[in-house]
Amino acid sequence: ETYPGDAPMTAIVDHSFTNSAARLQNGLIEARLNVDVQATEELGSTFYTNPGAWTTLTTGATTAIDFLLPNGTSGEARIWLEARTSDDLELEVDAYNQTVVINIESPVLTSTTPSTGAYSNEQTQRMVALDYHDVGGFSNATVQGFIWVEALDDNSGNGVAEANEYRQHPLTFSNIGNAWTIALEVNESANVDHQLVRIWLKGTDMAGYSIGEASAQNGTTWWESRTASKGQLLHLETIDGDPNDPVVRLEPTKSFAWRVEVIDTNKLSDITRVNLLMGNDPTLGLRYNANLGTCEALDARIQVTQACSATVAETMIIEFHAVVDWTFVTPGTNDGRIEIRIDDYDGSNSTLFEGMWSLEQEMSVVLESLMDIEGASQGALVEGWSIISGETIRLNASMSHLLSNTSYTGPVSVYWNGKLQSDRWSGGTSGEATDGHLSIEFAAPLGAGLLFDMELTVWDPYASQELLSIELPTLRIDGAAPVLLDSTLSTGLSRFHLSEIEIGANIEEANLWSSNLTLTCQIRSLDESWPELTLSRASSTVYDGKTMFSFTFDFSDLGDPSLLSTQANVACWADGFDDAGWALLASTGNSQLDPWLVLPLSSVGPDVAISGVEVSGSKEAGATMRLGIQLVSVGESIDEPFNISIFTELDGERILVGRELVPRIGTNTATTLRSSITVPSGTWTLHVEVDAEQAMWEVDETNNAWNATYAPIQSSFGSATLLAASGAGVAIIAFAVVLLRRRNEDTIEALSEAVEPTSVEPAAQPSRGPPPRKTESKPKPAGLKGPPERKPQPDKEPTSAIAGAAALDALLPVAEPETGEVTVGSVVNEWSQLPPGGDYEYGLDETLYKGDECGTWRMNEDKTFIKIE
Repeated sequence: ETYPGDAPMTAIVDHSFTNSAARLQNGLIEARLNVDVQATEELGSTFYTNPGAWTTLTTGATTAIDFLLPNGTSGEARIWLEARTSDDLELEVDAYNQTVVINIESPVLTSTTPSTGAYSNEQTQRMVALDYHDVGGFSNATVQGFIWVEALDDNSGNGVAEANEYRQHPLTFSNIGNAWTIALEVNESANVDHQLVRIWLKGTDMAGYSIGEASAQNGTTWWESRTASKGQLLHLETIDGDPNDPVVRLEPTKSFAWRVEVIDTNKLSDITRVNLLMGNDPTLGLRYNANLGTCEALDARIQVTQACSATVAETMIIEFHAVVDWTFVTPGTNDGRIEIRIDDYDGSNSTLFEGMWSLEQEMSVVLESLMDIEGASQGALVEGWSIISGETIRLNASMSHLLSNTSYTGPVSVYWNGKLQSDRWSGGTSGEATDGHLSIEFAAPLGAGLLFDMELTVWDPYASQELLSIELPTLRIDGAAPVLLDSTLSTGLSRFHLSEIEIGANIEEANLWSSNLTLTCQIRSLDESWPELTLSRASSTVYDGKTMFSFTFDFSDLGDPSLLSTQANVACWADGFDDAGWALLASTGNSQLDPWLVLPLSSVGPDVAISGVEVSGSKEAGATMRLGIQLVSVGESIDEPFNISIFTELDGERILVGRELVPRIGTNTATTLRSSITVPSGTWTLHVEVDAEQAMWEVDETNNAWNATYAPIQSSFGSATLLAASGAGVAIIAFAVVLLRRRNEDTIEALSEAVEPTSVEPAAQPSRGPPPRKTESKPKPAGLKGPPERKPQPDKEPTSAIAGAAALDALLPVAEPETGEVTVGSVVNEWSQLPPGGDYEYGLDETLYKGDECGTWRMNEDKTFIKIE
């Protein structure tokens, strides 16, 4: 039995002795009723004990005990009796143990078949089921069923179910545990599409709880009868097509679009798929999946774009957008056919259209350029072009669809093959054309030699259709960089011959070198470095696999070689590229920090000195003075002509009055040049200079000038006065004039020639060659100091003056010889401490200072001098 919670219960309890069955007349016995409940499985199957209140039994009679069933949970309940006494009695209790079902919940409708509101095909014997969860269940005594079929029971014709229009219908009940099913059989064949059927249940469950509140208008459950019908095509048209051409031209990688409109009289949700099939091929085309709301391609020959979509209102409008792939092929028997197939709940419906499309795969491909784009040498590939092995080649071409003349965007494949010497070379790559422009890069072959018989082809991405074929020019593949060979120069250069330094460079190049070679050279020393000088020259010849270059450098305007230290050198490094773009390499260094060529600069050079000037003739203003200029070459021979310049200086103004040309002069050679000038008036200075234009460098630039100063000569007795540059000379000459006042003028003039030359102002600025000489003494070359200044010595006098000189000597005191003679092995600290009267001799291994009076001295590495002879 099933009872609701808190249901009132009454139990009748009796007592008696077991032997006599007589009731107790005196004494105390208490009893109570307990209820143990096990919750339903849905509530966890938990056990609950509910003890009752103790009740004193009436002696000699039965006792009624009232109690309530627990209301805490639904489940199966066990009612049992418990007794106790304080008297000396032994109780035997019949526990009773009655089982009932307690239900504290209303029935819950869990599902219906068909589901409420379903649109289901009409049936003549439809089994309708309503599933409930209920503890205790139902029966025909508690529940009644009613049915309303619109086609049969809508007496008012308003499509609304009313209470008086329902018909009672028999029900069947079944359960598994607490899961109950109320079933009934319905014939709805009288309904047409979209008419309704309603079921209305009234009553309670076994515990008295209502089966559910429901109105007549809605019933307990309902569904919509469905008369099956298939989807229909309403319209097919192209999107963005040519209005003058109904045929859609399908070109690879180009998009196309069709608009399809369909309807289903049942409802649009019955449509599951709409297919657009092309040709006589069930796997070529597009499909709209109505359940997922997505567009799909049936295979890879067509690719769907994101623009594909559908709009659902009273009808379903689908816009198919897709792109043609290069794999698009058909059996060819039904090209142009389109089949629209609609799949829905009731089956499929197809519509065919012919001549709707055509496949146009023809392309126009034009080669724009084929370029070497890597390395120092870049440009278009022409016949005989040199390229470094493995460098990148770029193909540029324009592509368009032949029929529509529109730019092509999509993938392509490029293949090439040829012969490198006797080996076959081939390969391929893929690329992408964008807006009609194709740019493909691939690498030149590895190795070296001629690459010929080369063909390059452009194909569709699947290599099924050739779009372009071209023959490439013969190329030179250069596999190795050019090498700058070591220089054959082994001897050093003179620092005083820097105006024409010839340097040759040979390059070992297996391919071609037709560009210029750049050679940079620099004069360097410990103390200073001259500016770099860079020349760029084409090759002079090619011989035995070597490309030869010749350079001539002129450093004469860049610095003073006499100021360079003894460790000075010429450093050179080269730069250039062969025809393929290889940078020049060298087996050793080839940079500013690590030069390719280093040549030492020796201190051997030309050195011309004026050893003296013989002056003869008249010294009177306007007269002719004859000069004998004595030159000595103490250095290298000079094969180029140079000038001897003669100046007169009056009131600070120098005037060039004579110039003699020396065509050449040998090593350790002396010569005398004859010249004459017109004597100016007043006090004046005569200057004689070697190479006043400074067209050549010399070891010693301080010994190139001679000068003497002259005063006017008067004919009155005892009044003649002659000035010289040396203070001692003035005293001697003046004293001689007092004693020999009766001598003739020639004798006095000859005495004036005994004056030692002094330094003079420089000549005019030269246009090339060494820097101009300064008024102050020029520093001597480092490490090549000259001998100390000689004491003044009288020049040779003319024969006519010998007698006068002898008379003068008789009046002068006789000089005492110097004591403390220097012996062999003596050492002086520097050049200024050397005895006078010697000259330098420069050799490759040593520098000597020699003279008849001073002996022979050798310069040591620390710049000291030792006497060896």
